[in-house]
Amino acid sequence: MRTIPKHKTLTNFQMFSLLTGVMIGTGILSLPKDLGQTAGHDLWISLLVGGGLVLIGGTISVLLCRKFPDSNVFEMSETLLGRFFGAVIAIYYTLFGIAGSAVVTRIYSDIIASVGLIRTPQTVVILLILLVVTYLLRGDITVLGRYSEIVTIIIFPAIVIYFANIQNFNTENFLPVGAAGIENILKATAASFYSFFGFEFILVFYPFLKDKKYDMKIMWYVIHYVTAVYIISCVFIVGFFGIGRATSIFWPIIGYLKTFRIPFFERIDQLYLIIWMQTIFITVAGTMMVSLYGFSHLFRLKHHKYALPVVALAVFIAALIPRNVVQTYKYADIVGYMAVGTMFIIPVFLYQVSLVKGLVKGNERS
Repeated sequence: MRTIPKHKTLTNFQMFSLLTGVMIGTGILSLPKDLGQTAGHDLWISLLVGGGLVLIGGTISVLLCRKFPDSNVFEMSETLLGRFFGAVIAIYYTLFGIAGSAVVTRIYSDIIASVGLIRTPQTVVILLILLVVTYLLRGDITVLGRYSEIVTIIIFPAIVIYFANIQNFNTENFLPVGAAGIENILKATAASFYSFFGFEFILVFYPFLKDKKYDMKIMWYVIHYVTAVYIISCVFIVGFFGIGRATSIFWPIIGYLKTFRIPFFERIDQLYLIIWMQTIFITVAGTMMVSLYGFSHLFRLKHHKYALPVVALAVFIAALIPRNVVQTYKYADIVGYMAVGTMFIIPVFLYQVSLVKGLVKGNERS
């Protein structure tokens, strides 16, 4: 339990910006390929289904937060399950945050190494990303919230860029609808969970939300917005390339941006990556923040900044483990499986326990 000073709280838009910033990370760059390999041109259906499932998970997370408005998920777990099992959940979230931050950092460094800083050692790129993120995390969560606001505004042009080549969009690339079959569409839905992780971090950030009466609206806006961005991105890629070529390019969105020019900008893909880099900082910082709070809770630290050197070093080492891009995405798959626990299993379980404990207390009083 805690009392949050007003100057350290997050506004509604800051919470919206922070959650969307964490969710829209590197997953979007390879999403058309990842889903298209299984669902074909029906990948947009997989994203709709995935968005619906995530909406359910987000709703349950908010309902759980309402039962413990001044506690984060680590404190909730300890209250509901006891100190031992609460520590287990804290360890899981901490490791998930480190793994997620490391994978996102490594993927973006791989992209930078292949299309921009070809001769720059990857270790240097990873280090530079983490130095910026570490600087962001030295302050309170309000610093991250304010930065997220700015990023949400400047990221809009990156989405508008897709429409610059709309004259070459072919709707026939999506026919016949449903050709992939229900089984493949659902398999692709499961594969999309890596790209959706981040909304569940409201379980950590909720105590800082200033106006909690809009909590459910914020969650719904976040998930609808992210789902729409993903669908627009995938639809434009498949509509332009066709599913065959879209699944043969490692980062289809970057490939798409190389196919046209805008006056005054010779390399649209470079501009896109510069804009998108700001989102990467939010994704890594937000995910690391979860680890910091988890680590601080486990070791009863007074401020999360005391855990920053340990967590940052762990992320740096983990980001260096993959030997190549293929191996990096295998680790991303593992993070996706871990995300099922943070997005669905743990929140649903804790919510059920809270309901049972509430009924037991009600019966005891009566």
